[in-house]
Amino acid sequence: MRDQGKGVEDQQQPFIKTPAEKKLVTRMMLIVLPLVWLVQFVSFVDQAMLSVSAVNSLFTDINIDTIQYSWIAASINLGYLIYTFPNNLLMQRMPLARYLSLLLFLQGGIVVATAFANNFTQMLALRILLGIFESGISPVIILVLNTLFRRSEQGFVFGFTVFASGSGTVVGTLLGAEVMQRLDLKPFANLGTWHAWRWGYFMFGFVTIAISLLVLVAFPDTPYARIFRLSEDEKKIVRDRVADNMVTRTHEIKRSHIWEALKEFRFWSNALVNLLANMQNSGMVTFGVIIVESLGFSSLEATMLQIPSGAIAGVFALLASLAIRVTGQQMYSSLIFLLITTVGYVLLLTTETAAGQLFGYYLQWAILGLQVIQLNMVGNNVGGYTKKITYNSMFSLAGTIGSFIGPFLLVPPKYIGGYSAFIASNVVCVLLLLAMRWQMARENRKRFLLHAPPPPMDDTGFPPDLTDKENLSYIYKI
Repeated sequence: MRDQGKGVEDQQQPFIKTPAEKKLVTRMMLIVLPLVWLVQFVSFVDQAMLSVSAVNSLFTDINIDTIQYSWIAASINLGYLIYTFPNNLLMQRMPLARYLSLLLFLQGGIVVATAFANNFTQMLALRILLGIFESGISPVIILVLNTLFRRSEQGFVFGFTVFASGSGTVVGTLLGAEVMQRLDLKPFANLGTWHAWRWGYFMFGFVTIAISLLVLVAFPDTPYARIFRLSEDEKKIVRDRVADNMVTRTHEIKRSHIWEALKEFRFWSNALVNLLANMQNSGMVTFGVIIVESLGFSSLEATMLQIPSGAIAGVFALLASLAIRVTGQQMYSSLIFLLITTVGYVLLLTTETAAGQLFGYYLQWAILGLQVIQLNMVGNNVGGYTKKITYNSMFSLAGTIGSFIGPFLLVPPKYIGGYSAFIASNVVCVLLLLAMRWQMARENRKRFLLHAPPPPMDDTGFPPDLTDKENLSYIYKI
């Protein structure tokens, strides 16, 4: 009989991989993660370029003011909202690698077209289209990573996806600075001279198209993908890994899975936490360069100071992955990153020196640590293919709404209302995370007493498509 005095986490036995599985996982990661980095990199750079463009003649070139800039920044999320449910359907119906490639190709075309925008209306329309094609990318990647990697490995791979965004800021900023130095006011065909922001969109758009073609031929979307070159023994290992993940792809949309998700407290709580986190992240990404420039730096200096910003965001993402791997505590680790983020906003509100405010600006990127852990929590704690897609879709939809709201909360020159709202939202996140942890820990205690056996595998090497509620051997990772 188990010791009821111990915590739920102490009752979970660590899984030890065989040398053969470790070798297989290393090969899978070497194939998958570089492609994930490229996809996340171009997606983040395509978004972040707007912030750099804001200090490089965008306002004068397309004749906009600060309010219109906020609408342009937020409009990408209208595209996300429009496409969330069609994306949900297509993810279940289409081969994921081909679908991801198509989305990237169309995204690249829109980014190229953005270089030719000349007014507010054109830029607004292009940003909405960019949101439509970009909105499906992260949900596809998350679903593929859920399928390929064990739940114990997902903390690292999800952390890597956020790290890719942060490191994308570093590389993108360096490339952007080079474009600003070398291509600003250079002529383009018969269209006259172009400011550097146009050249940036033009070139990164074609880079995105090139990556879409690479994804088409090389991105694996199943653990049995040919590119992994599995031996017969490795196929047996994959069967065990798939059983651990409880992700069985099916083209059938199960309404019972959707209804089960909609009735769960943590379904809405995870969504609200992601909304509040993305509200902060989007606002600070959109106004990041402008905020730093307002501290007394030049346009080029403000752009270059995004390099440590991206590096720090990447470090927070990796620290989050490390924290949940070492401690096994997802919820409590989240609270630490929320605390660091809150300290950053307090510094932005209360310090008068540029150095103090810049330090606070860098600290608030700890919100990326929370987002890494949230991705892991949703990936680890939802069973059933349709239910997992439903969770991921609502998670993405809520994040989109938050991203839309964020830029409107930051009103220059002091941004006091925005920073205060972000602090309050962190308090709400703490309460929701603690409530979810209590609920899942209570359910785990019941399941440990049941000792339910895992469901049997079918002839195709996959377990039955059961939700976490239906499969009583499923233990939540908290």
